[in-house]
Amino acid sequence: MVVGVIAISAAVIGSLRLRDIPDRAIGHSPPPHAVSAPRERLVEYRLDGDPGRHAVVSYLTPEGHVVDADVALPWRTQAPISTLTAAVGLAAQTSGSRLRCEIAVDGQSRIRREAMADAAVVNCSVPAV
Repeated sequence: MVVGVIAISAAVIGSLRLRDIPDRAIGHSPPPHAVSAPRERLVEYRLDGDPGRHAVVSYLTPEGHVVDADVALPWRTQAPISTLTAAVGLAAQTSGSRLRCEIAVDGQSRIRREAMADAAVVNCSVPAV
């Protein structure tokens, strides 16, 4: 008889353990909303200055890598962004007297800086695109 009571008790406790019983101590929330894939955007770096002059440029790719290059002015490059957010930036120096940097996203200018001095230096950055 005792063995039967223990067996029935074990079966009842086991079935309760296997059920999904809400725990009021931690609460319940609805499942998160589905997030669609981020739309692709196009970032464009632009560097203008005295035509034909060279500039040393460093820019940040959407993946976070730094690219260093020696370029002829004017100079442009583009990179697609397919992540939810990205930081982009550009720094440049020239021996010329005028230098302007600009960062555009989907054709819309986000920042523009200009320097007018011997050995001009500019820095453009957008913390979150």
